[in-house]
Amino acid sequence: ISLYATNHKVGFYDATNILPYTALQKEYMIQTYMTDEDANEFAIVATEKNQKFKITIKETVIHDTINNQVYQIKEIINKDINITLNKGQAYLYRAQSRYGDLSGTQICSTAPFAMFNGCQGAKIPTGTGANNHLYHQSMPTDMWGKKFLVTPTASQTTDYIRLTAAEDNTVIYRNGVELCRLATGETYQDTLISESFYASYADYRTGVTTYIPHTAYYESTKAIICYLYQTSSVINLSTFEDEYGVESVPSDFGAPVLTLISPLEQACNSIIFTTFENRYSSVKKHYVNVVVPTISAQHVELDGINIGSKFNVCEGNNELSYAIIEVKNTTKRAHFLDCKLEQDLKGVLSARVYGLGNTTSPTGQNVLSHEAYAYSAGSRVARSADMLINGEYKSRHEICIVDSVIFTPIINYDFTNYHWEFSKSDTVIMGNKKSEKIDHMQFFPNHGVWNVSLIIERTTPLCDNIITDTITALITVNSLNEEPVNKEQCYGGVFTLFRNQKQETYTLKADTITPQYYNKNTGELEAFKLNRTYEFYDTIPATTKDECATL
Repeated sequence: ISLYATNHKVGFYDATNILPYTALQKEYMIQTYMTDEDANEFAIVATEKNQKFKITIKETVIHDTINNQVYQIKEIINKDINITLNKGQAYLYRAQSRYGDLSGTQICSTAPFAMFNGCQGAKIPTGTGANNHLYHQSMPTDMWGKKFLVTPTASQTTDYIRLTAAEDNTVIYRNGVELCRLATGETYQDTLISESFYASYADYRTGVTTYIPHTAYYESTKAIICYLYQTSSVINLSTFEDEYGVESVPSDFGAPVLTLISPLEQACNSIIFTTFENRYSSVKKHYVNVVVPTISAQHVELDGINIGSKFNVCEGNNELSYAIIEVKNTTKRAHFLDCKLEQDLKGVLSARVYGLGNTTSPTGQNVLSHEAYAYSAGSRVARSADMLINGEYKSRHEICIVDSVIFTPIINYDFTNYHWEFSKSDTVIMGNKKSEKIDHMQFFPNHGVWNVSLIIERTTPLCDNIITDTITALITVNSLNEEPVNKEQCYGGVFTLFRNQKQETYTLKADTITPQYYNKNTGELEAFKLNRTYEFYDTIPATTKDECATL
């Protein structure tokens, strides 16, 4: 199933996707937006009895005014909190200051847990326009990614993008150009504009021309997290005018919301999502932004209808395309996104779902409240790893006992090492650990069904937890032809025998030590014995000058 949740009261709204229990991990890092309405906060929920947590608070406060004088004084508050919770218990932390930004706060635990971050009410940008509730379940740092595509919000002018790094020396590129370098816990804020608005701005105050993209493709050298913050209505364009020196007409639709942008490494093959609408909400317009590889765009369907014509190629990466679709049939509670492409592409769809609206006075002249919700849809929340079997993605494969198989590890994230394991009944073959992704050739000593495991080890960036990922496949190893061919092979003839799992050709000679063979009953490798009659699935030598052997 896909599970989504929402918090709502009149004038306040937001939503989140809910992660499955199996996706929860032991470490998280917070990202919030510095606001002046209500203090930022986060909540953690324990999954085990006597679960211990270490919380390293990083709170950044900027004091704008002191004694009526304008300042920009940055203060960073650091402290550690150690708590113990039982299964199902929650812990809520609120920033000490309503100006406090908790981005970079780290949480480590002895067991997996769930974490939610946001704010009871925020104006974006700070101090302007309508405020709204911010609410989203966090993704474990172990699931952060290196590739993100951010698309604009319909009916809005600007979105703010905030990027947080999990490790030092993280370089982030936007549309192929270096954007910033971040240390552990540092956050960079970027700006995105509506595709219906200008892309280049000649600032009437300075004459400097600024370019801001409609779509932003972010790529980093180390794992990061990306959040989109929709801006407050009413001041949406006027604040943009103040910032970039462009005269604009204010927007009056929607409200700030917080959305996790799923890493492209987490993309899905299909997505189920829903829209939120009730009689107490002013949200009346619902949208889904869809991101796919460009080669897949013409094959995407929404609720069984092809929407390929709606896609545009993205700035900064023409291999990706996006579409902004208004979802009008809100009486249909579940909506389905699918890609009907014949090729077996793994993970092609990412989506962001949101709704916008406002409530006006009976005369329609005054806006009484603004509302919006948004959440991320279409994230596998799993590490992207797989194996190729003889160059193809397969979970099952069938071979003859004399055949070899080439296994290729596909690991799309940083790892410490990996190894292969081949098991059948009581037989286990262990491969050596590798630190680089290389092919592995494997022969199987006997027939039957073998379990193949690619075992990957990695260390998490914050708490140094060692995590193991396992990718599995089944290999069916068949014996040679089970019917004897009843032919004679005499001394001096040339025959072919599979010896030590390799095909070799022999010429019969007297008093030769004969090669080994596979016993059809035991499946084991055995040596030939003289003066015996053998029935074989393949060729067998005559062992003396006067003897012929039965095939």
